[in-house]
Amino acid sequence: KESDLVNIEVDFTSRALQDESDMINLANEASTISEKIERLDAACDTYLKGGLILIQNEDNYALCSSADKITDRNLSFALSLSRTPCTVAVTEGLAEKLFIPAPVINTKAEERRFLLPVNHKETSLYDYSTKAMKKSIELFCSDELSIDNWMTPGNINPLQIYGANSSSRPGLPEAAVALCFKAKLPHVAI
Repeated sequence: KESDLVNIEVDFTSRALQDESDMINLANEASTISEKIERLDAACDTYLKGGLILIQNEDNYALCSSADKITDRNLSFALSLSRTPCTVAVTEGLAEKLFIPAPVINTKAEERRFLLPVNHKETSLYDYSTKAMKKSIELFCSDELSIDNWMTPGNINPLQIYGANSSSRPGLPEAAVALCFKAKLPHVAI
């Protein structure tokens, strides 16, 4: 109701709350917001500019971006809203290319499943700075990187999305990756 109180909760212990300057980013970077009117074109354009979009499905929503193009400021902003490390939605083919195993193996290959958290080998363990997160995200966006470039435990949580042959209904992670596909970007979304 209009007169009801609103509880805004801030988690000041979040590891991803601050960027290198120790400042909290409070807004999506203006230069990354699309001016296009048609929704799908605007979403793809925002992805190409490294911006964030809010994808909603019924009562669920997610703040998403292309993993390949997201700006440091927008990544820091998104992480400041999150209570967990960065989740990167990847296709089954990409998960297999990088040989990232799933800790629970009793799910079907074409189903959605969390993979082991990974870190780029050039970053320190448990480094949740924007710079370290971006380095780890590069694992999923570069054709030259392979199993030799990551280690676990890590600062990125890969989520393998439903495969094309899955009988399950696609959701927010699949929509985020589909926008990457539509924008002709690597099929990896944050």
